[in-house]
Amino acid sequence: MGNKYVIIGCGGHAKSILDVILFNEPDADVVFLDENAKENEKILNCPVLKDYNIKDEKVIIGIGDNVKRRKLSEKYYNNLTSVISKTAYIGKDVKIGKGVFIAHNTYVGIFSEIGDFSVVNTGAIIEHECKLEKCVFIGPNSTICGKANVGANTFIGADTTILPRINICSDVTIGAKSLVAKEIQSGGGGLVSRDTLQTKDFWTGEELIKMGFKHVGKNVKIFKKATIVKPENIYIGDYSQIDDFVHIIASQPIYIGKRVHISTQCVISGGGSCTIEDYAGLAAGCKIITGSDDFLGNAMTNPCVPEEYRKVNRSFVTIKKHSILGTNSIVLPGITIEEGTASTVGTVFYKNSEPWSIYKGCPAIKAGRRKFKKILELEKELKKNYD
Repeated sequence: MGNKYVIIGCGGHAKSILDVILFNEPDADVVFLDENAKENEKILNCPVLKDYNIKDEKVIIGIGDNVKRRKLSEKYYNNLTSVISKTAYIGKDVKIGKGVFIAHNTYVGIFSEIGDFSVVNTGAIIEHECKLEKCVFIGPNSTICGKANVGANTFIGADTTILPRINICSDVTIGAKSLVAKEIQSGGGGLVSRDTLQTKDFWTGEELIKMGFKHVGKNVKIFKKATIVKPENIYIGDYSQIDDFVHIIASQPIYIGKRVHISTQCVISGGGSCTIEDYAGLAAGCKIITGSDDFLGNAMTNPCVPEEYRKVNRSFVTIKKHSILGTNSIVLPGITIEEGTASTVGTVFYKNSEPWSIYKGCPAIKAGRRKFKKILELEKELKKNYD
């Protein structure tokens, strides 16, 4: 007979601990202690008891809730043991406290510290030099990147990522699939959800400069799921924003002015140049096409074919100040969208627009005029107060 263990509790977390104990020590003698045990109840032939006189048995707390686990860990402190799966990788000079559970297929990197009563669940990664304080719960498949610190009693949901050097204070609950990119400095049982974190998921100005953009104005926001090819050809002005899932290929210069918004799923592509002047906006799904193959059969087509077999017209697109293109509008090569132009959903521009006009349809037809005096007055006021 192997070592004797008492698992406090008999819920899902307790069963996960049993699985690791029996994997490590198939002949271990395990008992569950739970005040709600049923008569003659067993789990894999391990008895579940309401009362048990603990002597020299190894005790591990099988309860996921941090508050309850800490309280019981302190009660049974003298008998507490840590249970660490043989499938876990524990790096050099890692410090592991008392009453810790480290599940299957986990990784704990060099010089990290795991505080008393903590849980590192299945498939989680704790990278180099991280510190988990007392009674932390790390959910399955979560990643704590290098030199991050997690405060006591904090619960981190499944499949969450904590970026390097981030500090998280005590008593925080972080929802599943979150990305923590900035420090969390106040807890008190607060819930941090995926939604609240994603609002911060854009590159900083310093990061954008390191990427090699030709120019980055102040307070620019480019969200991290945007795809930008050849940033060295892109000038982007103050207060402009590029949302997630935008796709920009800057084979030739692209100029984006001040306070321009390029919404999700927009594309700027084609190998030509593009200018988007101040205060313009592209609603979701707009396509700005700056070049095109010959579709009439005079050459082969698509960029997988060598250039000498193609006949590509690479041109430009200009979108002037205060223009606003509605969802899924398309602008074809060589087109100028004049100042103040607006388009409805799905408008396709084959010809230049007229200033301060409203367009609809495919091909675009003029459907009305925009008022512009108030817009220009507000522009002057904005410049005076903010720019």
